[in-house]
Amino acid sequence: MSKLKVLGFYREKNKGAKADSDKLIAEAVKDELLSRNYSVSLLNDFDGLNSTNIIFSLSRNLETLDKLNKIKNHGVLIINPPESVKICINRKDLFTKLFDGKVPIPKTKIVSIKDCFNETEFPFFLKDGDNHFGDADEKFLIKSSQDLNQALNCLHKKGVKNVLIQEYVKGKEIKFYGIGNTILLPPTSLEQVSQIELSLIRKIALKATTVLKTDVFGGDIIFTKSNAVLIDFNEWPSFSTIREKAAVEICNLIEQKARDLPLLS
Repeated sequence: MSKLKVLGFYREKNKGAKADSDKLIAEAVKDELLSRNYSVSLLNDFDGLNSTNIIFSLSRNLETLDKLNKIKNHGVLIINPPESVKICINRKDLFTKLFDGKVPIPKTKIVSIKDCFNETEFPFFLKDGDNHFGDADEKFLIKSSQDLNQALNCLHKKGVKNVLIQEYVKGKEIKFYGIGNTILLPPTSLEQVSQIELSLIRKIALKATTVLKTDVFGGDIIFTKSNAVLIDFNEWPSFSTIREKAAVEICNLIEQKARDLPLLS
């Protein structure tokens, strides 16, 4: 029996805050698939793309995502779905979807950068309102008009046109990862949570990924005295502290979803 072919796409170096870690998780998934007797190729772009039924992709390049979407419409399994990645890398689209899907998030709004100078309800977080990767992941805690002016000037120099204003929520911040219905916590997060909190993390994370239709994801939740809110969400994080375990779970998910493909069943 011939080996099943899988193609993977690296993340572009300018599209992630942790380029080395992004590369390592892609290669860890490749190695795990090879150990399961798959034929695997990792690509930087569509040059050299061969016929396949399975693709895992960390790409955030819009042209690549559009091409992947066309392939997906012809019955190819793609993790993560390209249309979901597009939503996640645009902060406005991301938080609009989360809000509409009734996922618990802090009070959040997107405004033009030129309309933000009059904001006075300090403190709050300020972020790039359009992009959600690389340098755009930088956030500013705004406590005064001086902080606001400095942050806006910094964002303006980077060409940012819209900004996200998010309520400052004080509490315990917990990072989580997700692969399908499996929720994983890095060791530093796991040691901070109770079983009740762990159940709530799972509930919020799975609701978010259901709304966004992602397969491989991660995010941050803040626990206050009275509730928990999702403050950030990413498609395909680097899993830096649990890379090997994540690679195994991602490959399990690929195999699970591949069973439903007509040519592989």
